[in-house]
Amino acid sequence: TPTPKLGPSSLPSERPADYAIEIRADGAVRGYLTVAALDVLPQVTIDTPTAGMPQQTGGTVRAVLDAAGVRAFTSMVISGPNGATTVGAADLTDTDILGVSKRQTIRFSGEHVDKDSWVQDVTTIEVTL
Repeated sequence: TPTPKLGPSSLPSERPADYAIEIRADGAVRGYLTVAALDVLPQVTIDTPTAGMPQQTGGTVRAVLDAAGVRAFTSMVISGPNGATTVGAADLTDTDILGVSKRQTIRFSGEHVDKDSWVQDVTTIEVTL
């Protein structure tokens, strides 16, 4: 399945009415990621360091950035209402994912990401190019 393009040319003029993550690069909006858009990206299952959720499934952060047209970056801040985490380009792995929660919001987690750095209900991914 081809990766959907999430770029300014394919965006509505306003934020989608349903839940969506705003993806920005150097302050410019690159696209909005909805649960439906995440679901069509290639999915991976990872082992996570918690007893309550030993495995999680989601789209890789790399696939999401690629769909937004971001191929190279220095760092990114993944934010939600209760916190944020910064990920450097050299630290991003293929086991860092965005997965859909039971509440139909998106969470950032990773196989080698400390649980304290997970972000629930992600609202923004701000990339520094």
